[in-house]
Amino acid sequence: MRRGGWWAIAALTLAASFSTAAGAEGQRRYTVAGTNVKDKSAYQGTATLTKTGNMTWQMTEVIGSDTIEGFGVGDGKVIAMSFDNDGSATVAIYIANADGGYTGMWAGEDDKEVSTETLKPQ
Repeated sequence: MRRGGWWAIAALTLAASFSTAAGAEGQRRYTVAGTNVKDKSAYQGTATLTKTGNMTWQMTEVIGSDTIEGFGVGDGKVIAMSFDNDGSATVAIYIANADGGYTGMWAGEDDKEVSTETLKPQ
């Protein structure tokens, strides 16, 4: 194994463990709880995840008075999303949890750190 290749094995192992334990496969309404790493602020709201094609998705998050639309791809166990937040690009990845929800990580185009959020089924 070449030097530094350990991360690939670790990533595959982690992905396999999420895939086998995952109970969420998508389309429904969720409660959202997250933390914005920029200012350490917590936020709450709702998200509606809709399957729009074989492996395509749409998400609408309502956080306070803001509505944020996202579009993504994935198999339901892992979904990569892109959001346009007031003209600023944000990308996120959601990994299914055994409880039927998702753990998400996201970052805006100018972010140097990753923020997190959790989606729980309603």
